[in-house]
Amino acid sequence: IQVLMELECDCQPYKDVFTYGRWQAQGMQVKRGGRSIRLSTVRWIEDKDTGKIRTIPWVSHVFCRCQVQEAKHATG
Repeated sequence: IQVLMELECDCQPYKDVFTYGRWQAQGMQVKRGGRSIRLSTVRWIEDKDTGKIRTIPWVSHVFCRCQVQEAKHATG
């Protein structure tokens, strides 16, 4: 819901909105000046001493499809 509220385009979460690293893995690059959408989430961390799982607050930054372009690979 948070992503849909911040988007000014027709992009859909889980289809057109990904993290910077995920876009790079798909051969895409965020356009210069692209501003991320900040998502408040949690991360699950396993305590190595006790083996218990705990959660910590986390902020993820995502970009929509209209903010990326095909990556230009440098040729050497």
